[in-house]
Formats: sequence, structure tokens, C-alpha cells
Amino acid sequence: MSSQNTCKKCSEVYTDIQEKWCKQCITNYLKENFTNWTSKNEKLDNFIQEMQLNIDNSSDIIFEWIPYNQFNDIKEIIKDDLTLIYSAIWKDGPLYHDNKVNEYIRKSNKNIVLKCSTEFLDEVKTYSTNLDDDEALLIYGITQNPDTKEYFMVLQDDYCKSCNKRYTNKEWCYSCQTNKFKINFTNWTSGNKKIDDFIQGMQLSMNSGVDILFEWIPYDQFDNIKVIDKDDSATVYSAKWKDGPLRYNANKKEYVRNLNQTVDLKCVYDSQNIIDEFLNEVATYSTAWIISFHSDKISKIYGISQHPDTKDYIMVLKNKYCENCGKNVVSNNNEMNALCKPCQINHLKKNLASWFSGNEEIDDFIQEMQLKINYHNNLVFEWVPYTQFNDIKKISNIDDSITIYSAIWEDGPLCYKEYDEELLTRESNTMVILKCFNNSQNITGKFLNEVEIHLTNIQNYDDDYVVHTSILEMHRIAQRDTNYLDMFAQKRNKPNYLEIYGMSQNPDTKDYIMIFQDGYCKKCGEEYTDIKNRWCKPCRINYFKENFTNWTSQNKEIDSFIQEIQLSINHYKDKILEWIPYNQFIYIKEISKGNSITICKVIWKDGPLYYDNYEKKWSRNPYNKVALKFLYNSQNIIDEFLNEVKMYLENEKNDQYKITDHIGIYGISQNPDTKDYIMILQDVYCEECGEEYTDKFSEWCKSCQINYLKSNFSNWTSGNGKVDNLIQEIQLKIDTCYDMIFEWIPFNQFTDLKEIGKGGFSKVYSATWKDGPLCYDLDKKEWIRQTNEIVALKCLFNSQNINDKFLNEVKAYSTSGINIDILQIYGISQNPDTKNYILILRYAKKGDFNNWIIKNYENFDWNSRIEVLSGIVDALEEIHEKNMFHRDLHTGNILFRLHDEINVCISDMGLCGDAGNMDETKIIGVMPYVAPERLEGNPYTQASDIYSLGMIMYFIATGGRKPFDNCAHDENLALKICNGIRPEFNESEVPKCYIELMKRCWDSNPANRPSISEIKEVISLFEDSCSQQYEFQDESHYEIEKQFKEAEICRRLDYVQSTTHPQAIYKARELNSFTTGLSKNINNEVSDNDNNKVSDEMAVEDLFIQDVENNEFSDNIAVEELLLQHTMQNWQ
Repeated sequence: MSSQNTCKKCSEVYTDIQEKWCKQCITNYLKENFTNWTSKNEKLDNFIQEMQLNIDNSSDIIFEWIPYNQFNDIKEIIKDDLTLIYSAIWKDGPLYHDNKVNEYIRKSNKNIVLKCSTEFLDEVKTYSTNLDDDEALLIYGITQNPDTKEYFMVLQDDYCKSCNKRYTNKEWCYSCQTNKFKINFTNWTSGNKKIDDFIQGMQLSMNSGVDILFEWIPYDQFDNIKVIDKDDSATVYSAKWKDGPLRYNANKKEYVRNLNQTVDLKCVYDSQNIIDEFLNEVATYSTAWIISFHSDKISKIYGISQHPDTKDYIMVLKNKYCENCGKNVVSNNNEMNALCKPCQINHLKKNLASWFSGNEEIDDFIQEMQLKINYHNNLVFEWVPYTQFNDIKKISNIDDSITIYSAIWEDGPLCYKEYDEELLTRESNTMVILKCFNNSQNITGKFLNEVEIHLTNIQNYDDDYVVHTSILEMHRIAQRDTNYLDMFAQKRNKPNYLEIYGMSQNPDTKDYIMIFQDGYCKKCGEEYTDIKNRWCKPCRINYFKENFTNWTSQNKEIDSFIQEIQLSINHYKDKILEWIPYNQFIYIKEISKGNSITICKVIWKDGPLYYDNYEKKWSRNPYNKVALKFLYNSQNIIDEFLNEVKMYLENEKNDQYKITDHIGIYGISQNPDTKDYIMILQDVYCEECGEEYTDKFSEWCKSCQINYLKSNFSNWTSGNGKVDNLIQEIQLKIDTCYDMIFEWIPFNQFTDLKEIGKGGFSKVYSATWKDGPLCYDLDKKEWIRQTNEIVALKCLFNSQNINDKFLNEVKAYSTSGINIDILQIYGISQNPDTKNYILILRYAKKGDFNNWIIKNYENFDWNSRIEVLSGIVDALEEIHEKNMFHRDLHTGNILFRLHDEINVCISDMGLCGDAGNMDETKIIGVMPYVAPERLEGNPYTQASDIYSLGMIMYFIATGGRKPFDNCAHDENLALKICNGIRPEFNESEVPKCYIELMKRCWDSNPANRPSISEIKEVISLFEDSCSQQYEFQDESHYEIEKQFKEAEICRRLDYVQSTTHPQAIYKARELNSFTTGLSKNINNEVSDNDNNKVSDEMAVEDLFIQDVENNEFSDNIAVEELLLQHTMQNWQ
């Protein structure tokens, strides 16, 4: 191995050769440095040390304890009940690895953000320490204010200096930029209001600084206009745009122009007389600059212009014709340059003036290959002079015709810089493999065919489907896509191909050489079976074979079985079955004994074999805890014993890509005294009861947990037998270690009570629970309390004498820590003075939908609206799958938790009513959301929930206008609802596909409403159509995407406030006084068209944005926590 690739300190190969970075040395340095700093808090010190030792590559930040006196110019940005944020300058700045000097240096005077949060350490883990992570916010460390003793996270400066809001996208602020766009509206005009409105809508629909800023472009901006295409409807020209398009410069924090940009002008004949058709065609183009799976099918558009003589309107498009020759079409997804492939080759020739091989056939072949392939990873296939290679070492011979060498390529491979036009760069001193074809002086077609095969394989090799996919993410996807894991397995076993960089020739022998990435095994000279992980199957199998003589079980059948399993290895992650001598086990502890088996826990001194993915070699995990399963008399029933071993192996193999609880097996041993054979298994047995852990990963035993809870029943009481039985029943339903332990909580546990909402049947407070809820600590493997937890107390009026119906409704809340689509509940308490019972619920920081929309209306684009709706639908689906219904679904029951993500949940599980009198004849709810059949006195059904969902869809579609907000909620409205009247909206501002679903949901006939599973399927179609990440889009997706984009443009243009009728009541109440005798007045002959008529009392153009002062809190205000976590995606 070249000395250039080995660490100067430890002499081991660099973890990252390119960056000259050694993981082992940096972790050793960090450990030695632990004594040089302290936060004076042991728990925090341990946390920081753990974060430091998790460093994985040279681009990771060194997480630090940072003294508070390191910060200057501290300024408050945000302050509320839960969060305090400052901007500041960090004098020394963060550590980062500089590969030029091969050491860590600091970036002084770094702008950062200090954030203090109530959920401190949990929030720290949500940030990233990897500089290459473009999506996550970076965290540099932790500090403490010496005066207030408050801890702060030291974060990447991601806040706009103008408005103090988080940047929407990479130092681009939507709020500030759109304000600038609006101010600039008076500085330009097309002379046509419809065109102006369209352009303004396009500008206001931007969500990213990398997107194209759509403009009105005066015709005199274009020079060098040439006809390049023509048909009966339009002429296409190429032209130079003098000022060029605007692109956002993140460093300057402003838009700058790319002067003299070549563009295409599509001049549509007579378009001044068919403006709607013209704008419909404009909407089919894209302003999104990010490359997506289908972006090559959608051309980019810069704006609109108009020919001054003909008055025809013109689409100004990204140039798809070669700006050099003007003839060949440039691929739309090739953002690197604006040259066609032949011109790219000519460009390469200019940049590689001395690349000629001296053989015309070779030169022609290289040019052909450069023209043919779409560069994988932007690499350029080239001719490389042999003098470029240093440290050439022979690896092996492949028969007499090929010799394999390793070498260092001095200049390194040539590639395009991503997103930079025509800029080429090299990765110097790259380790490569030289495949030398002996006696190939007279070049043959066979040789060139092999080169072409390699190039074709690379081009076709696509492993994107599994890149960066975590096991938990796989599990999540697999739940909705049963074919996903099979696809993953096929990808995992797909052969990986070596990158081929080019060709060369030995000047002495004249033999031709193929240049590959470093992917050949140094022992056998063959390609690695797994190139990325540098794992060679043949060498591993040879090692096993050579090692067969070093061990024996003294039983030929056992030996043959183990050897067969070892030789069947196919992947570096496959488990190695071994014969393990019994003297390898220490600290043997029996935990279970039956008629035929005994289970013991032991320490295995050497520990199991595993492939170290970082060191690229096999290692052992010494002193590992394992379980021994002794099978009595197994020496006499070897076939049965081996069949059971096979079962373990087969289960593990079949479920290798899934999250399962199958037990892993490491090997076989034998008790030297009894001669019983032993299976060495993964340690998954509970020490208390000897049974398998319910959750093997977390080492949690459900039966022992339940036994503990039962034994603890005598240590608490509510003083009410029914309540005690309820709490005990819910506790015994615990299913995972992530679930909440439902409890009786004494009222004196709560401090700092603040009223946050009041309804007709309850009052809601926020409070601090001193001891806090019980949570399972995965590290300590025990339950601990999250002290001083902020919770919501829902105090139920007249609940002293609660009935069975009420208690059943309490069960509808969720104690699950995984499937959190239903609001999580911690337990029950009681006010000692009033004797009213209290539900202790998770606290939703951002309040209910009505409050959330006030603060977030401006950013509530259609992409976000579908995300919110999807979350609500998922939650309602969970309720309906349990054969239940909600009873009171409205926007006051939809709660939000986080600032920067859409996190929603459904609350108030049927508890909108007098807790002591759950009278089914009472109609209780918010009138506009109550289904007509329920207003008529019919029983509540799941279809009634669907009607309510339709009204929530209306609220979402109008950006926060509540249904029937312009009229009194009385018997007249109840009658209109039953006669088919529905709230009015401007249908041109809502996607047609959305309207169709919404109207089906609020159909007067419950039988015509879709089921929740059908709704979920349609919403998923909406999400896939608007997602830049969905790979399998077709024409139906494109049509839906177009509808949502058009609606988004309208959304940005229409921002109108309205007022609410004083008798429009949006809190749950009894409605019977408005529905008595209603059935006598219902018009049973309402036509299908009348069924969807809208109220004349409503103004078409109004979009309601409710004032905070007018908001009436529902029974569920701001109290319950979200379940569905859907991350907001930028609208592309």
C-alpha cells in the first residue's frame, strides 16, 4: 500500500483516503481531550462525549461544549413560552477538517444561533453534525448562560436577518422575497391584467431560491434571434437574452442575473386572442430547477414576452438546442452545460489537447463512447498517458492474457462540477486498478467490446432505490408497499460494476490497459464481490476451507453441516455459523429450565465474527453476551438438533431485510460433561422469567412488565372503583416499551396551571407535571420519568359521577408510542375541591387548526394542505379500523405540535358532552361539521365522520375559511344543510380532483360517501403526483400535478380577509333546540344539482382568515399531540 494512503500517526490505511482522514486517530484524540473540558454536569458531559465518538467521516462536525464567553453580539430573535432563540457570533468558531493541511482548524467569527428549548436533549438529536447533509440543520455543540443557567444548543445560523424567521430554503426567505416581489409588481406590466396576474401568481408560488424566477421579459431584451423550428401553431427561435434570468445568490442574499443567456423563444400564433389556452400551455412547463425523476419530460420556462409587431405572446424557455451548433437537442436533465453531445466532445478535445492515443481506431472508439454514454457520476471517459501512474504494483494474473495492477493516478479522473457550466475538475492521487491485456499491441474488436460492455453496465447500474434507506424507513415503506422488500432484496443482490475511467498503453510492451476504480481484491486479484464494502466472497470461502483443519466438533455430521453453511456465504452481512469450544463461555447463568431444554445467559470471550464496514475486514466482538440453548440428549438425535438449527438460519435469512423478532444463531457447541449439544443464540431471553423478550432489540419483556404493574396496583388508588378498574385495564393492555404507562396522577403533581381553553363541557389548562410520565430508557433498559413535563389538563364539568359510557370513551385515546395517530393520554386525575375528573394529555405546542392557520396561512401552500389532509385521514383511518367513529370531527380537534414541520393529530375522542350524562338522543357538535342525517336525529355512523372530513377539506381548500361563517348557526342553517346546501367556494381556485373528492364526502346520502380507505388511496395519488421523489409517474399524475400548480398560482393571488357572523358558533354544544321538528320541514325532492348549491349569503371572493381575538376555543384546544408526522416538502 502506498505511504500516501496510510495515516502518519497509526500507519493504518486512512478511513477516507481522499481526505487523508483517520477515524481511529481522531477518536483517540477526542478521548484524550475529555479531561480538558467539562460542562460541570455529568449527564451532559457523557452526552457530548457520546456525540463526539459517533464521528463517522471527515465532513462531520466535532460536537463541543462551548463556553458562553465565546459568543459576541448576542441578539434575541424569538421568545415564547417554550423556546428562546438568539443570534450571535462565535469567536473561535467550529472545528472542521482541512484535507490540504490534514488537520482540524477553526472557522473564526462564525454566525450562529443559540436555541433554548424545553425538550433539550431530545431536540439536540434531531439536528445533524454532517456538513454534507443539505437537508438538516447543523448543530455545533452546547453552551450555558452562566447567569440564567439556561442551556443552549449552538446551531447553524439559519434565520433571516430581516424578519427573524427560519429561512425557507438555503438562506432564502419566502416571506421577505415575496414582499419584494409584491413591491416590484408596480415596476413592470405586460399590458394585460390576466397575464400580469398569472406572472405575479407564479412569482408568489416560489418555495425555493434555486427555482427560476418567472418574469415578464420585454422583447427588446433579445438579440441574435434565429428560427430553429416551425409548425402551424408556433415558431421556435433561439436568442440571446441580454440581461439573462435571475438566480438567487445565497452568499449575497439577493437575486443576480446571468448575462447573455441563450434561450428558446416559442412564439404562439394569435395567442393574444386565446390567452387562456396560452396560459394553460405555459403552466405545463416547470420553474423547478431541482432535477427529479421525471424532470427530463418537463421543459424549464423563464417567463413570457410579446412580439411588438404581431402581438403574439412568447414563452421564454430554457434552451434545449445546442448553443454552439444550434442543431442538436440538449437533454433537459443535463444541467451541467448547454451543449449537445457532439459539441461536448469537441469541448473535451479542447480541454484535453494531448489526449490522443496515437491509434486512430482507439481515438475514434473513445470519442464514440464519450458521445454515447450519459456520464455516470459525471465522469469523463478518456485516454490517460501511462506516465500518469505511480506506485504500480502487480496484484494477480487472470490466465495468461490479463495482468491486474494497482496504481496511483497522479492527476486523477476527470469529471464535471455539479451545476457549473462546462467546468471540469480532477480528483488527484486517486487509487485505481490497471487491467493490462497482454499481447494486445494489435488492437482487436474483442478488447474494445469488453470496454464497451463495462461502460454500458455502469450506465445501466442504478442503485438509487436503496441509497440512504434506513431499516426503520424500510419498515415504514413496507407497511404500505408489500413489494418493496422484495425489490430491496433484488437490488441488494444485484452485481455491482466497477467504474471505468478510461484507457492507456504500456510504452514498453505496447499492451493496452483499461483503467478502473479500485475494486479488485489485493489477495486474489478478482473483482470484489461487494465493491463498495471491499468484500471478496472467493477469498472468504478459501479462508473457511483452509480453517477447517483448525477446529472440529468430533462429529463428522456436525462438522459437515457447519462447513456447508460457512461455504454458502453470499454477503458480507451474512452471519458466520461456527463450532465454538465450551471453554469460550464464562459467567454461565441459568435462566430457564424445561423438560427438554435449558436456557443460560453467558459471556462469550472471543465473541461473534462480523465484517467491519469501516476497517473493511473481519473482526470479533469480544466478551459478548449470548444465550445457550441446551437440548437434552441431543447427541443421540443429531438430525433433529440440526433441523432446529436450520430453522433458526432460515428464519434469519428470510427476514434479513425486515424488522422482525427472529432469533439470530451464532454457532454450535457441546457440554463436555453431559455431551448435550448447544445452540449459541442471540441474547434475547428475559433474566426474570426466562422467556424471549417481547421486544428483543429493546430487551423488554411484556409479561414481566404486566406482572410488575399488577403487583403495583395496591400502591395507588383513585378512590373510585370504576376509575381504578379502568386504569388497571389500560395498563394491562401495554404492548410495547414505547407505550405510555397510563396512571392515576395525584392533583398535587401539577404546577403552573394556565387556562388555555374553555368549552361547553370542559376547561383546558396547560401545566407542569413535576414527576412526569414514565418512559422506557433503551440504554438503561428500565423505566424512568421525564420530569417537569408540560402537559394539558382537560377538566370535565359535572364528572363526579362518571358512567361506563364515559370510561369507554377514555379508552379511545392512545397510549401507543409508535402508532400515534390518536392523541396520547398519560392518565387521569381529580380536582380535590370540585371532585371533577381530569384527563392528562400530551400538550400540542402549536394549538388547534384554527389557531395554527392564523400564523401559517401565508405558507400554507397546496403541497402543505395535502400533507395536513393526509395526516388527518391517516388518524381517522385508525379510528375506523377499530370499528369506531369520532362523533365530533372539526378543525378545533385537529392539533399541531411543531414549528417547522406539519405534525397533526386528532383529539377529543367522543368526549364532547356531559361526562356524567352521555345521552345518545342529544345532538352535540359544531353545526357546520355535523352530518345532515345526524341533525335529523339518526344514529352516528362512520359515514358521519366522512361528512365532517369533507367540511375540513373545505377549510383546507379555502386556506382557513370555516364553513358557513357568514350566517347564524341556528335552525335555518340546520334545515339548509339537511336540504343539501353546502358552503360556497371559488371552484377555479381549487384542483378539480380535490373538489370531486370533497363533494363526495359531503354528499347528503351517507351511502354515496367514500370509505376512509378509499379517501386515503386518492390522497396518496395526490401526494405522488405532486412529489418530485415519486419515480413511477404517468399521464394521470401529470394532470393532477397541473391542477395543483394552477390552484397554487390562484392561492397566492387571493388573500382576502373576512369577518365572522356573530352567531356562527364553532365550539361543541348541544344542537337539539335547533333540530326539533326538523324532519317535517326537509324538502325531500332536492335535485342532484341542488344538492351541491351554495348559500347566497356567502361572498364568492371571500377567503376567511380568522382573527385571534374572535377565535372561540373548542373543548380540545391546543392540548393533544400529533400523531402523523409528515415533513413539509417544498413545492416544486
